[in-house]
Amino acid sequence: MVGFVIPSTPISLDHWKYSPGVNIYFLSHLHSDHSEGLRPSFRYGSIYCSSTTRRLLLERYQLDPSLVITINPGETRSVSLDDFDKEKLSVTAIDANHCPGSLMFLLEAYFGTVLYTGDFRYESGILDVNLLQNKIIDHIYLDNTYCHPKFQFPKRLIRQRPQQNCLK
Repeated sequence: MVGFVIPSTPISLDHWKYSPGVNIYFLSHLHSDHSEGLRPSFRYGSIYCSSTTRRLLLERYQLDPSLVITINPGETRSVSLDDFDKEKLSVTAIDANHCPGSLMFLLEAYFGTVLYTGDFRYESGILDVNLLQNKIIDHIYLDNTYCHPKFQFPKRLIRQRPQQNCLK
């Protein structure tokens, strides 16, 4: 199982084993190793994921749709960390360039600034985004499964959409 609970917080990242006090869950993408332990009976809190992952998640697990909250690449949300709305979490979703709907999460709160990558595919420029400028990241939870020179993956081809003729 991948993922973890940020110590002394109510935040879980790609981790679906029940943990007392945890009620804010982030799902980076729906591959089985990142959703292991998630069940249709899940009722422990809110799940934040991309709109693509949400659609697949609801189809696959038949979860209560009110529990699954969409956050898409480039979006920042404020999430309450307590019942009194005093402690806030700022979460920014970043495209992970892994599979459709995959996200990295930048979390900022009393515990510092955390970047959780989930599975991602590095390409030059992926982290050259305004979302990370002027940020001091205290902790990076980096998936390094294929972080070895022996793994050589071909570059992705970027398909350009055909330009539509505006003149008719």
